[in-house]
Order: sequence, then C-alpha cells, then structure tokens
Amino acid sequence: MSSGSIAELSGDKIGIAASSFLFGPKATIFITAFICWAFLGSISAYIIGGSRIYFAMARDGFFFSNMAKLHPKHKSPYMSLLFQCGYACLFCFVKEIESLLYLITCSTLLLATITSYTPILFEKKHYKLKFRIPGYPYTTYVYIASNVGIIATLLWNKPTETFWGIGFTLLSVPMYYYFKATQTSSEKVSIPLGSKSPELLATSLLPENEPVPVASGEP
Repeated sequence: MSSGSIAELSGDKIGIAASSFLFGPKATIFITAFICWAFLGSISAYIIGGSRIYFAMARDGFFFSNMAKLHPKHKSPYMSLLFQCGYACLFCFVKEIESLLYLITCSTLLLATITSYTPILFEKKHYKLKFRIPGYPYTTYVYIASNVGIIATLLWNKPTETFWGIGFTLLSVPMYYYFKATQTSSEKVSIPLGSKSPELLATSLLPENEPVPVASGEP
C-alpha cells in the first residue's frame, strides 16, 4: 500500500487517483461507485429538504406566496421544487466545477455558522432551550471557530468565488426585511381601522396553512 506524490494527486480526479495508489487499479471502480452513491444521496437530501425550507418560509410570509402551494394530488410543495430546479439549472452555466464547489461550500458553511450561534443568542436573551447540546457551549464555539477557519482558507485560495458565496448568503438579509415590511403593510390593510379583535390580528395572510410536508410518496 502506497500513496502518490502531490503532483500525481492533483487535478479533478483526486479520489480515483488516491484509491488506485492505495488499493490498486481494480478497486477504482468500487471507489467511483461509492463517490457517485454519496453524491446522489446528498442531492436527494437537498432536493427534498431544500424545497420544504422555501415552503415553510413562504407559509410564514417571508418568501413568495406561490412557494407555499401544495400539489393537489401528492401534497408536495411542487412550486418550491420547480423554483429550486430553476436556479439549480443556472449553476450549470458555471464554467469550472471547482468554482461552483467553492461558492456553495462557503454559503453552506456561513449558514451553518449563523445557525449554530442561535442557542448562544437565545441564552443571552434568556430564552429557555427545550433541548440539550453535548458539551455546550464549548462544542458550539469549537464548531463556529472551525467553520470560520475553513471560510478563511477558502477566501485565501479562491477569493472571488468565496465572496460570491458570502454575497448570496447575505442577500437573504434585505430579502427578509422586504418580506417583513410587505407582511406588515398587508396586515395594516387587512385589519379594519379601530378593530381590536385578536382573531383578526391572528389571521394568517398566507394562501396555504398546512403543516410542512416531511415525507410523501413523491418529492
């Protein structure tokens, strides 16, 4: 069992080259199949999970209302799936797969870092968490520091692609305030002047008021 040099392991087929050196040429087909299986599993998770996120955002009034529509037969968020398919097709026009990988990785890491900071923010605002995090808060700080370190490395290696990823993620901030302002203005229009009815104040402005579909026969 041996490994190749850095020059031999450079390029787009690092996994195949490394497996060939470690386990021999015959093992290459199995490693390739495993890599494909892992990618397909990740794609499936993003397709099913991602569309449900847009659905939940639209249902809560923080995304386009059409994204909250469910398929009449399969009860799946078909508009969110079509939207996700549309912008995923745009990524196909990126020339280099490596650039796309840097962009998506940076965006994912930044979102994960912001999300992992949520328990700390809740604690500062004296919200009582209904769950426990092992090793909290040390594990959370280690996770955040690790993500920040990886993002810094991405910035050093591919600054343009990384800044694009950061930009796509931060674009959600003005969009959030836009939909929030739209929602507030709609509430002012829909509630009669002088009305203090809690039922009117609690009326949802969304076209669909159904639970987020976690699983169904078809995505």
